[in-house]
Amino acid sequence: MLQRGSPVNSYEGQDGIFFREEGDRWFQRNRDSLKSATREDRVLKALDGLLEDPPEKVLEVGAANGFRLAALNAEYGCQCVAVEPSIEAIESGKKCFSSIDFRRGIASEIPRLPDEQFDLVIVSFVLHWVGRSSLARAIAEIDSSVQNGGYLVISDFMPDQPTSNPYHHRADETMTFKQDYSASFTSLGIYETVKKCIGVHGSEFDKSSESDRRIATFVMRKNTSGLYIQGSKR
Repeated sequence: MLQRGSPVNSYEGQDGIFFREEGDRWFQRNRDSLKSATREDRVLKALDGLLEDPPEKVLEVGAANGFRLAALNAEYGCQCVAVEPSIEAIESGKKCFSSIDFRRGIASEIPRLPDEQFDLVIVSFVLHWVGRSSLARAIAEIDSSVQNGGYLVISDFMPDQPTSNPYHHRADETMTFKQDYSASFTSLGIYETVKKCIGVHGSEFDKSSESDRRIATFVMRKNTSGLYIQGSKR
């Protein structure tokens, strides 16, 4: 049994919105662009030539149809698990990428076996959609999925200061929350940033501020013992 906690229909707030409907709508809007997404994918570029050893087990949270995992599987032959709320994205991915293990779920309740961990975990443009009431749970779930010595990739918006924006694809109170999500992990004292790539979301004609459009891809490595300096005995 992979599913833990409450039945999925009980997800509340933004978690429930994206699980039940908006995940499918996002995939419908972006289905065609995903066909060529790996050519300029920021995550794959950030990982290129960086990993000391080929990853054996890779997890992506918010994996869409698994296009990114398929590229990693083709390069490394790694075992890949895709966690995704959209039923349509999962169905599409199963048809295109039979080697990927698709599991329906969300970041705050990742469907995985007890003690199942990965040497590479990817979370790209997911956390800014997570409801604030479940953000801490999502961070804990992601952290517990990364094995000691493994890598975590966080790619998301990174404005000058935490910013909330109405989600323009919906007319309700759904929001996006932009901030430096890598800090949520490095502040734990067990993650070290090994690579950081800055970019801009959208076209040059986008009227949003440069801060609001800034994105960052962080590659971090988990070390549960080696990042602390030796202090005096207390």
